[in-house]
Amino acid sequence: MNKFLFLVVAAIFGCGCTPAGGGPQLVSTDYGVCINLPEGATYSELQKRADFETASLNIGGLNVDVMIGGHPPFSRSAIEKVMKATSGFEVLGEERSGGVDKILYGYNRSYDPVDKFYGPKNELVMFYAADLSPIRDILTKKDVVVDCRRASVTVRM
Repeated sequence: MNKFLFLVVAAIFGCGCTPAGGGPQLVSTDYGVCINLPEGATYSELQKRADFETASLNIGGLNVDVMIGGHPPFSRSAIEKVMKATSGFEVLGEERSGGVDKILYGYNRSYDPVDKFYGPKNELVMFYAADLSPIRDILTKKDVVVDCRRASVTVRM
């Protein structure tokens, strides 16, 4: 049994994946973003850039790319809705462009307790893949993307 557990742990850390489910999963310390995903989903951080991060999710065998921060390739009208999202992450829009389905979340923090920054400070999270329709309901349900910096959020590492 211990050998099996070791192999599972080694496989998870060896691939850079983090199993999800059971509470908010920290996906970005820089942006204070957590994602609530179903049991069995995995998350892998890919790159950190100057003003954004990229990652990969696997939900039920479907690979989904994630962009956090920066300026996601999304319609301007949806991105501008972030100014009204002041009580947490909200779905700002869904679209298909560049051959992929996209779902954009946004949050206009008026105060960031980590950076001691008084807003507005806009945070954007975009999920994208060739076809998001099989998991659209998962990615758009309430509290999928949450602010890890709020005192009420208990984060799984």
